[in-house]
This record gives sequence, structure tokens and C-alpha cells, in this order.
Amino acid sequence: MPRTPNGTNALRDHWEKEVLPKLTPEMVYTDPSHRFQISPDRWRGGSPFRESKSGTSFAVWPDTLRFYDSGMGFAGDPISYIHSLKVGRWEHPKGADWVEALRELSRRAGVEHLFPERNYSKQHIERAQKWEERRGIFAT
Repeated sequence: MPRTPNGTNALRDHWEKEVLPKLTPEMVYTDPSHRFQISPDRWRGGSPFRESKSGTSFAVWPDTLRFYDSGMGFAGDPISYIHSLKVGRWEHPKGADWVEALRELSRRAGVEHLFPERNYSKQHIERAQKWEERRGIFAT
């Protein structure tokens, strides 16, 4: 992941400073199975991955945008939610999956144009091309 000059992670900074402050629960928690019952401190609804007897086992806290599925014992943030909907089960994303979920939330928050892209040097690209050529030779 790219790093900012002071050594902090550019993607984490983008998440915390650009994306998270602009998101609302309505922008993130969009699965139709939720059918939320909304109160000021918590939204309760159905889980996107299973039937709930009460229909309220999935909770979202609007002030932090964190969620908890009490029936499956899984808690997370908007990035985990977006990734989990894509893969069809509760799962905390890592690596490229985390970046992909962040990119989607950046789009929803209207700050995709601020997404920190990784810039590669000419030397880095040439090294990668040589590596791919070698890999191709050994694969045959």
C-alpha cells in the first residue's frame, strides 16, 4: 500500500479522513433483507445471510457505522459489510479485497476522485516485466 510522507498508510488516511466522515448508514447498509426498525441510537433489522425469527438480529450504530449480527456473532465496519455482501458470508477483508471495498465506499461517499492511486516508477515496471517474462519461461 502506498505511504504518505510521514509514514502513515495513505489508504487508511483516505478511509478515516475522506470516506468515513461522509458516509451515512443509508449509503452503506443497503441490503433489502434488513427492513430496519430505526431508533436514535441503533438500527435493528434482519441479517443479509440468514433468516431471523425476530427480524432484528442485525444491528447498526449510526454514530460509528459499526454493525453486529447477533445470530452469527460477527461484528464489523462498513468495509467488512461491503466485502461480506460480495463474497456471500461474513468475512473481514484483507489486502486487495480491503482496497476494493474501500474503493466502493469512496464511490458511495462521492470522494472516489480522491482515492490514492499507487504510482510505480519506470524501474519498478521494468523489474515486474522481467519477472513476468521469467515466470512465463519457467511455466512452460
